[in-house]
Amino acid sequence: MKNHPLANLYSNRQSVIENVVFLTLKQYSALDLETLEEKITDTIFWERKRLEASSDTIRDTLDQLFLSDITSQYKKLLASKSENSNLEHLHSEWKAAYREELYQLLAKIITYHTEEIAGNFSNYVYKMATVAAPLSFGWLLRALSLKSIYRNLRKDFKGILGEKVDMRRKVRLEGKIKEIQKLSKKGTIILLPTHFSNLDSLLVGWALYEVGLPPFCYGAGLNLFSNPVFGYFMNNLGAYKVDRAKQHSVYKDTLKTYSKYILQKGCHSLFFPGGGRSRSGGLEKKLKLGLLSTSIEAYVENLIAQKDHPNIYIVPCTISYHFGLEASSLIEDFISEKAPLDYMINNDESFIPKEIATFFYKFFKASSTIHLNFCSALDPFGNLVNEEGESVTAQGRKIDTVSFVKSNGVICHDPQRDFEYTKILGAKILERFRIENIALTSHFIAYCYFEFLREKFGQKDIFRIFKLTKEETATPFSLFAQYTIPILEKIHKLYDEGKILLEPALRSNELKNILESAARNMGIYHIQSPLVLTKDASGEVLYSENTKLLFYYHNRMEGYGLSLREQRLR
Repeated sequence: MKNHPLANLYSNRQSVIENVVFLTLKQYSALDLETLEEKITDTIFWERKRLEASSDTIRDTLDQLFLSDITSQYKKLLASKSENSNLEHLHSEWKAAYREELYQLLAKIITYHTEEIAGNFSNYVYKMATVAAPLSFGWLLRALSLKSIYRNLRKDFKGILGEKVDMRRKVRLEGKIKEIQKLSKKGTIILLPTHFSNLDSLLVGWALYEVGLPPFCYGAGLNLFSNPVFGYFMNNLGAYKVDRAKQHSVYKDTLKTYSKYILQKGCHSLFFPGGGRSRSGGLEKKLKLGLLSTSIEAYVENLIAQKDHPNIYIVPCTISYHFGLEASSLIEDFISEKAPLDYMINNDESFIPKEIATFFYKFFKASSTIHLNFCSALDPFGNLVNEEGESVTAQGRKIDTVSFVKSNGVICHDPQRDFEYTKILGAKILERFRIENIALTSHFIAYCYFEFLREKFGQKDIFRIFKLTKEETATPFSLFAQYTIPILEKIHKLYDEGKILLEPALRSNELKNILESAARNMGIYHIQSPLVLTKDASGEVLYSENTKLLFYYHNRMEGYGLSLREQRLR
């Protein structure tokens, strides 16, 4: 593992920072004075605006000090420019000196951001994490049980930690695993998972190790590093920090350069293309194209450098939870629509140790499973890739992708051309998310139940449904079955046509079994269950204690045209 590209990359972290600063700054070498000034002005404006709205006092104190420093330096430069504006030598020696001052101030800004972004990698922490994770989960199951606390105290430390959980039974790793293993030796992989929880990073990291893939360098939200547990592992397992609140172009240029640099160094990379966790619970509908564009840029650079393995492979990945750690706060944030997209939730369950422990305890105690599906690989232009690493059409015909990046027979960068390629790639990734989405019984029943309530209480006003009492949502199973069976037939047809994946329990024709599976899984974690199946004097009845959560899980199936409402919208 010591010779792996990621370990080699961070063996000299300072060198990484210096190279990224140099490469980012190089992009500005041909800019005129006015554009260089705009870069600095843009940075100061957006950073001041961000800090005024932020509540992260510890990190913001450092950022505020830095902002004050560069603002002061920039004001001095502008004052000097004003004083010399009427001098004859303004356009000669002074102009060159002024340009160099602007350049050095930009270098200072880029260096500050690169030092924040840059990750680190420890072979020791990597080994500890991959070995300890299953053991830790086993310990958690026993230690959190009130009945076993006394017994645990009486046993030796080794005995407590020695109970290993069968993670492969709880986390189902599916999809094109063998193909991706081969591709990892033929080029550089960019893994792009769907994103529903702050646990995703740790889950995917474990999955990569479990299927025999080397450690990946991955971009994670800066807020995750404030969690002492997540932060420790991420700071030592190749994660680089992404602060989505930073909007100025210099930061975005630095982040893109960092992503491209690690790809050119042969480090497999992972980032969440949606830009953050899905607030709605649904699959991503839009992707952040900035980091995605680095796949084409790195591919071109690799070809120009005549590297032995120049190919970049894009691997979408879908993650399916029966119940989510942060579902309650995420859907509240989505429904409110009062905060911007990248707003960091204050009452976030993933930052509360007790909530994290409770989630894992209930997850491992129950029969619930998480499904992680490695989707079909794509090239940077959105074409499918076979297991030999060759780009192919849908019919299997080989494609020469080198010709895609040539102009007048020469391999080169073309920003406009590459931007169009990136848009195509983004659309193809969203398509793979939908086609290779593994729908669970909880997703399906939540979708049908919420759509049923929509039909009953009015399709447009979902806020009315959020106010319903559990008595008002109560529905006889026979009536629900009458509504749901046609939808079940539709989703089975989509599955047969290869337009969606279903967990085994959802492939059943027995609606009662599917409903029981969904009710069992959705009732494990949440205090107020989105779905309850019970009996009364009239027979079997289902009701919802929290229709907002029901809406959250419903949204995973949105967009497949299953209900009459969706069909009318098409």
